[in-house]
Order: sequence, then C-alpha cells, then structure tokens
Amino acid sequence: MTEKARQHEKFLLNTTNRTPLRRWATPADFEAIGAFLCDPSIPFHTGDAMVVDGGYTVY
Repeated sequence: MTEKARQHEKFLLNTTNRTPLRRWATPADFEAIGAFLCDPSIPFHTGDAMVVDGGYTVY
C-alpha cells in the first residue's frame, strides 16, 4: 500500500527522519504482535489497539 508513496524521495526522507527507528517496517516487524494477540496463555486479553509504527506517533 505504500509502494507509490515510497517512490517519492522527499516523502521517504521526511517519514524516516520522523521515525525513531529510521526505517520502514518489514513484515517481520508485525510477526511478534500477531503472535502475542493469538497467544492462548493470555486468554483474558480480549482486545486492544496497538500501534506498531517504529515510534512514528511519538513525535
């Protein structure tokens, strides 16, 4: 979904400079949160809004 936007160098630089991790996410960055939400050892956790953005919303 971000392929077209990431082709614009100015947008790419502005976005990554605002992100504390200084990079775009990869699919692997989302695997751990998916595993956490599916973990049967935490059955009382029934919902949440988790931001996985490398710290982008901190700024």
